[in-house]
Amino acid sequence: MMYLGIDLGTSNSAVVGYDGETLRVFKTAEGADVLPTALFINPQGRQFVGKRAYEQAALNPDNVALGFKRLMGTSTPLTFAAAASSLTPEAASAEILRTLLAQAELEAGGERVRGTVITMPAAFNQMQTEATLRAAELAGVRPLALLHEPIAAAMGSMASSRSKDGQFLVYDLGGGTFDAALVQSAGGVVNVVANEGINMLGGRDHDRALLAEIVLPWLERTFDLGPDYQLNPTFARMLRRIQLRLEEAKIELTTRDLTQLFIGDEELRIQDRSGADIYVDVEINRARLEDLVSEDINRSIDLCARMIRENGYRPEDIDRVVLIGGPSKMPIVRSRVPEALGIAVDLSTDPMTAVARGAAIYAESREWGDARSTRKASRATEVAGAGVRFDFPARTSEESARLRISGCTGHRIRIDAADGWTSGEIEVADDHRLALPLSRLGENLFRVQITRAGTAAETVELRITQTAASAAGVPLTHTLAIAVEDDGAGVRRDRLHCIADKGAILPLMGVAGFRAGRTLVGGAKDRIDIGFFETLPEILELDLARSVGAFQLRADRHLETGQVLRTGDRIEVHWQIDENGIVLATIVLPDMAVSFDSQKFYSSAAGHRNFAGDDGDLYLNALVTDAADAIETAEKALSHSAWVEVDALKDRLSRQEARLSQTADPEVRRQAAEELHAVRQDLHRLTHADEHRVAVLNRDLATLEEIVESTLRGQMDSEDANRFDQLAASARQSLDKGAPREAETPIEQMRALIYRALLTIPDFLLGRFEDLAPDRAIASDKPLHDKLVEVGRACIRREDWEGLRQVTVEMQRNFVIFTPSTRQMDALSGLLHGG
Repeated sequence: MMYLGIDLGTSNSAVVGYDGETLRVFKTAEGADVLPTALFINPQGRQFVGKRAYEQAALNPDNVALGFKRLMGTSTPLTFAAAASSLTPEAASAEILRTLLAQAELEAGGERVRGTVITMPAAFNQMQTEATLRAAELAGVRPLALLHEPIAAAMGSMASSRSKDGQFLVYDLGGGTFDAALVQSAGGVVNVVANEGINMLGGRDHDRALLAEIVLPWLERTFDLGPDYQLNPTFARMLRRIQLRLEEAKIELTTRDLTQLFIGDEELRIQDRSGADIYVDVEINRARLEDLVSEDINRSIDLCARMIRENGYRPEDIDRVVLIGGPSKMPIVRSRVPEALGIAVDLSTDPMTAVARGAAIYAESREWGDARSTRKASRATEVAGAGVRFDFPARTSEESARLRISGCTGHRIRIDAADGWTSGEIEVADDHRLALPLSRLGENLFRVQITRAGTAAETVELRITQTAASAAGVPLTHTLAIAVEDDGAGVRRDRLHCIADKGAILPLMGVAGFRAGRTLVGGAKDRIDIGFFETLPEILELDLARSVGAFQLRADRHLETGQVLRTGDRIEVHWQIDENGIVLATIVLPDMAVSFDSQKFYSSAAGHRNFAGDDGDLYLNALVTDAADAIETAEKALSHSAWVEVDALKDRLSRQEARLSQTADPEVRRQAAEELHAVRQDLHRLTHADEHRVAVLNRDLATLEEIVESTLRGQMDSEDANRFDQLAASARQSLDKGAPREAETPIEQMRALIYRALLTIPDFLLGRFEDLAPDRAIASDKPLHDKLVEVGRACIRREDWEGLRQVTVEMQRNFVIFTPSTRQMDALSGLLHGG
């Protein structure tokens, strides 16, 4: 019986088998340890995977998909021009998995596979995790489990290490992502203390840096390419060919100081605007490469140093750094990482196969059912007829196992191992302890003969499995939070309620209780939204969290006609996260004795983004505008002391704008989207820092009061107006005494009152609708958005302002980007003033 571990990588993938005794890397048809993660489809529609596909990338770049792991969890299509076809990133990944499975089956000679573990970066979000599961399902991988790459790498490192104890850092720099994990190991049992990751940082970014900083300037000096040539489809194939050759040149610089990138005109087969044949002949040296990648390497090192520091460790507490991933072979990584961190590097672990090895070891540690797996028992007990009890570890990574014998007064025992070791006959007292030597990986058999004066001998068998390594548990990689829309005006709560903290060991489950914010009557067109979000522990604003999914409690679908869920009635969310990191939930209405099983909480259709074409343009433009406006708003409130940080954020934003203006590559666009999100998160940390929080909230408060006094005082009913004034006074009092946290809640409630008043004003509704209607690209459900736009137009024609109000609320609910509240109020004020 065999267990498989698969490292589904961005650039290369690997598969390893483990029978409990021997780890075996299943080689490709060409005899290599790793399979290039590449897919080629020829004009006849035939698919080629691996080396043959990779080799075609230089000749037929329009028909080869590379690096598609970076697009997992998106709706970005992979196009193959000659075959006039396209695949999703999941479907392309499934082809890689099928090839790896076939590779293993051929090499193993038909040996039965009991279970398979596929690894993924710890930085993967819920969308990417589910996309990996879908790819495995498409490939027919069953039964299956997922495992984070740093855990697998740690287990793979333990398997090849003579020392099973200590603390070490996994530094995993792959083709597409960077992961880091702080790991403790005691007797080969791996415990992840902390993990961090950068979703879009890896070797492919280094290739692009070489292209942008060395090759493109040379081409621009040498040939007549014209403005915006990088966006010209005529040159797209040429640039893809060059980028592929750059990857090969970069790999050469691992062992050489200098290389020459030469691509002849007969291969590129393209002319510039003046009719000259284009070729490439550029010298690249290692020093220049290291200069270009230095910022990324420093960024990864800074993340590791912060993780070590924030978890209470010092460099001298860490025994070694385990380097994983092809780019970790770069000399700059192998020299700078230990120098900067002050921790020695372990070079004994194979960086290309360690993850797959660890995954195979993990697979063997599981009890596999038809659909899922559970952890094998670590302890065992055998009881002899004479009442003698033997307690021992069923599984251990140690070279010996501690046996406890009880109920044995007056007995003699003899223990013989299958390898010839014997304890000899010994007399034992109650609660006797004995160390049993384990001579081999896998099952070690011991026969125990028990004798007592005047009785026949009795034999008991003890089976102890020595494992290469084991994992104490899989941690949650993001904080999980829940939000319930409970405002009648349709305003989402912008404070999230955390229910599971990053680092908690999976599986997890719990109950989150809420109260209905409004009344639902069965049969009516109304709903309450319950959303799950991934976030960071210190960030609880909805617009900076990532949606995991939402359950819509609909009056016309979930309640019978005449049933009433009243304001204040209980709503319970019974949630669980399995060991793969997938969120499931059941919604319970205790006062009505009703429950709804939401199954997988995440809806792929609602959250996937398309980074290609017009949809990509619109979505990324919205992200850029969102970040720029947020920075501008924050800058107005922050003091001079924060302008250095603000300028740094502006610079990061400008760099992403420049990148987006020069490329249509979906992979680069997604990377820019991740960086724009990171800019917003860093801005949040800045504006929520203790030294700035009072100033920021004072400006928020002043803005809200100005909107009401200049525009809305006459539109608000007296109760809301009085409530607004009371909240403003409370917030001002808190800020005056230097207690900004106390002021946050009343300010949020003031925003809700303002928005409620605004939604009663026809001019505002018209302006808001016209503002939202073009934003289809950032809608979760695009067909729903189209329908709402159509309904909204009809409401405007018949001057149905209540209907238009409902439409604008629904449109806002359907967006995946949530406008920061203060900036939104600024925009609304300007709209009402005609600005």
